[in-house]
Amino acid sequence: MTEPDRGTDRPTGRPVGSGAPATDGVEAQSASARTGRHRVALTIGGACAGVGIVVAAVFGALYETGTAPFDDAGQSTDAAITKATQTWVDAMNSQNVEQMRASVCAGDQAKFADTPNKPPVSEPVRIDSVHDVVVSGATATATMTASVGTGQNTQTQDFALGYKDEAGTWKVCQSAGTAQAPR
Repeated sequence: MTEPDRGTDRPTGRPVGSGAPATDGVEAQSASARTGRHRVALTIGGACAGVGIVVAAVFGALYETGTAPFDDAGQSTDAAITKATQTWVDAMNSQNVEQMRASVCAGDQAKFADTPNKPPVSEPVRIDSVHDVVVSGATATATMTASVGTGQNTQTQDFALGYKDEAGTWKVCQSAGTAQAPR
């Protein structure tokens, strides 16, 4: 009599009770290889999880201290001024009064009290550069070079802008400097 193959009724050819090993050499080798592969997979998986935890902890610590690379508070003043300028120009191009108010400092928001919403401008202003940034405490000035039009109809002009830092966010602020609206 022979022992049936596992999972089937076919005999394996091994005598029952003959002292033969429970598995033949091929099955023993593949079981050993499987065990080794499982150990490697578990080791790699554990290492990846460990690295993920460390990375999460580092980013969490950076975020809490305000120095995280994705935190706006950690960006350079020039970058923050450029961002404020782009927000302001986008608001002016949109002609959406709420966006306009949100893009300027608190002292300038009243200037939009009687301004109605209008359709977006037909030829939007494009910022070519923001340069000559000068910061003095919570105020700053910069020069924006902007263009309107396309091809030979392009007009480029420099604008002196004033800025104010309000609660960590720079905003265009005519009352803090010499800001002028693009025409």
